Amino acid sequence: MKILIADDEILTREGLKKTIDWSRLGITEILESDDGLNALDTAKREHPDIILSDIRMPRLNGLELAHELRKILPDISIIFMSGFSDREYLKAAIRLKAVSYVEKPVNISEIEDAILEAAENNLAFHRSQQTLQRDMLAQAGRLALWMTFPPGQAGDFSDSMLQDADPSLRSDMYFVCFIVKFSAPTETIPESMRQRFLAPFDAVLSSMHMSELHVEKHDIYLVIHVYSVIKPGDTAIRRICHSLENCLEDLPHFFISVGSVVSGIENAYRSYNAAVILMQSSFFSDWDTCLFSETDVVSDPAFIPDSAASYRDILLTGDADRIHKFEDQLFNSFKNSRKLLPNQVKDIYYQMFLSIVYICRTQNLHQDSLIPLNESMMEHIQSCGTLRELAELLRTKSDEYLHLIKTKEPENPVILSIRDFIHKNIARENLSVKEIGEYVHLTSTYVCTVFRNETGTTLNQYITQVRMEQAKKLLSETTLSISDISARVGYSDGNYFGKSFKKYSGQTPSEYREKASI
Repeated sequence: MKILIADDEILTREGLKKTIDWSRLGITEILESDDGLNALDTAKREHPDIILSDIRMPRLNGLELAHELRKILPDISIIFMSGFSDREYLKAAIRLKAVSYVEKPVNISEIEDAILEAAENNLAFHRSQQTLQRDMLAQAGRLALWMTFPPGQAGDFSDSMLQDADPSLRSDMYFVCFIVKFSAPTETIPESMRQRFLAPFDAVLSSMHMSELHVEKHDIYLVIHVYSVIKPGDTAIRRICHSLENCLEDLPHFFISVGSVVSGIENAYRSYNAAVILMQSSFFSDWDTCLFSETDVVSDPAFIPDSAASYRDILLTGDADRIHKFEDQLFNSFKNSRKLLPNQVKDIYYQMFLSIVYICRTQNLHQDSLIPLNESMMEHIQSCGTLRELAELLRTKSDEYLHLIKTKEPENPVILSIRDFIHKNIARENLSVKEIGEYVHLTSTYVCTVFRNETGTTLNQYITQVRMEQAKKLLSETTLSISDISARVGYSDGNYFGKSFKKYSGQTPSEYREKASI
């Protein structure tokens, strides 16, 4: 806490500084000035919490100083000192809401009591302000969330909701919604950074006579409703977006989508919906981009006929240039499209990944190094936040395939036969090592030994992996009931399937399906 001592007598200032136990009173910094005008300049620059001021000073007396201070620091605590017992000074001090009025020569104990009272008042005021600010932020968040729903769906609206969120907010203002989508959950952003990164943005809005309400949604979204009395034009919208980009530059990667400008708080959800729809197209852009609907270049996707079959044919050539050229064509055919949903594009890329796996099998290559068995190909694809990331993932896997065909020997035909038999019969609950051995004309003991030596895993572990991965695929890509999925992967007991799935993936089948559908 800062205190400013304003007195034209240097002996008085020095005596107070040396005599009083400032740390006991909670004072961490002592400022001083030799007249009222210098004290005013210091206060403007340093923003002290308390001022201990003489009444009679040159250029600007204590009462005049206090009057000016109330204009710039309305919450400052004022203590007057005076060597003149004048009732008029006392009345003026009361009018200026001074904490105390101490007569000179000062009594140190009296001064300390006055400072202690001022410090306690200051702390109490700041605590009440913090509580009020937290309440207003909570109310603002609730109103910001209410504005994302059509009227009536999120409960009744009242004028008190506006006043509690922002006393300057009116229902007949203009509103425009900005949605920020982060590449990582907002909870990973440090709390201190989350609290301050919007401060510069609010300052820019204030300079434009605008304000905002915001709320976080679904872990990765920040919804910001900007409002003003004057309808913002395109130039203002772009300035707001540029300011927001600057505020976000030290945070995880992001997209910003801009909704339409609407009139009336009851229509704010329309701006929000427009921003939501526009955000769906972010998949086709690069991170750290602001999306404006009117500037988007929309084109029909230039489909490559039977792209999966074409990709398989090119993969068979082993020609890296041809493979990469095809992948570039695939990427370019979608990058300016807004007529396909991201999941439709991901489904097409999924077929490309399947093509790599298919070619590996036809060439007797062990493709588990491309997609480890304890992972899911669809999980890899769903984790991609943009088309470019998806294209880069496909490029990575095709390069790994090219490396495989150059450096690895074909897989043992016996192992390939075992894998093929397991995949074809995975729905059979009684699938046994003995039966697998008979299929490849080996004893049970020998088939187990060969498989483990060649793959590094046991047959039973491999069967479980195949069953669980197939279950993951069915949970994420179909609406089959969990009991049906259990039966399709070789479990007649649904409870046992559920326990096995949780042990394998760390989630229950229902939890996995819910997460995969987000």
